[in-house]
Formats: sequence, structure tokens, C-alpha cells
Amino acid sequence: MSSLACAFEGCNKPAKHRGYCVACYSRLRKRGELELLPKPSLEERIFEKIREDEAGCWIWTGTRVGTGYGQIDIAGRKRPAHRVVYEFLVCEIPEGLDLDHLCRVRHCVNPWHLDPVTRQVNIIRGDKPKINASKTHCPHGHTYDEANTIVYKGSRFCRTCKKARQKAYDEKRRGMPHAIPLNAHG
Repeated sequence: MSSLACAFEGCNKPAKHRGYCVACYSRLRKRGELELLPKPSLEERIFEKIREDEAGCWIWTGTRVGTGYGQIDIAGRKRPAHRVVYEFLVCEIPEGLDLDHLCRVRHCVNPWHLDPVTRQVNIIRGDKPKINASKTHCPHGHTYDEANTIVYKGSRFCRTCKKARQKAYDEKRRGMPHAIPLNAHG
């Protein structure tokens, strides 16, 4: 919501649409008398949605997606706000790179808190790999040791749990009929 008042003479309601309040915008549009104010520039749209916190993060006050990242609409397409701000103030992000939030604040759009890195580096720098690397047991309590651990594509799996899952699957398959009964169509 903008802090400016409606551009319609005599109206003091807050402006929402193109410089007019909701009621004036609707009325003028229906009458065909709408004198459109110029669209705000990308720079104006970006900086009206940023406030700086005590840590130096530029907090995105606009729309956020469920994961916490800010988003902005550009030419009818929703884009991640941190990427738009980085490209606007620094440079284009090279193909195949993610922006890593060095401050770990997902709705921060400060370009000096963002580092273009590969997806793998971004994941390794995050919190989850550290949490998982420190685990000594699988969720079922089996130890992650050399004899009981399978490493596949950088992830660890418990050999005991894998054997138990395979055994349950095999037993389930043995109990299933392999042919369609004769009376099934009738």
C-alpha cells in the first residue's frame, strides 16, 4: 500500500491503483474518464518495497512466496525479488548459478549479501548439510558406520533399513497373485 493520497481532487484516501484510491479508480474507469498517471519505474517499484534492518539486510516488504523469498511482478511474470534487485544493481546472473544468501535471510535483497554460486555450493553452504553430516544414526537408530552405510550421490543411507525395506517388499510381492482370476471378467 502506498503512503500517497489519491490523485483525485478532494479525495484523501490512500492511493492503491495508478495513483487513485479504489473507489475513485473504479468510478473513473467506468466513466471512461481515467487519466492514468505514469507507471512507476522498476527502480521506484523496487525501492518502495525495501526497508533496511539493523543487520544491514534489505528486507523485502512486498509479496513473499511460501518459502520466504520475496517476489515481484515484471511484465506479467512473477520473479524472485532478490534476483531482480541483484540484476538491477550489480549485473546479470550467469546461466546456471543461484544467488546464495550469505546472511541466511531469505527475504533479504541486499546485493552485497548475495553471492552467485552453483546449486551444489549453495546447498553445501546451507544449514541442512551441516545438520545431516553431524548425524551418527539413521532415523530408526542404526549407526552410520563404514559397514552399515551406503553413500550414493553424496547422500548416506542405512544398509540395515534398506535390507528391511527390501524384505518387506519381497514378502508383499510373494503374497500377491500373479495371474488374473478366471471369474474376474464375469
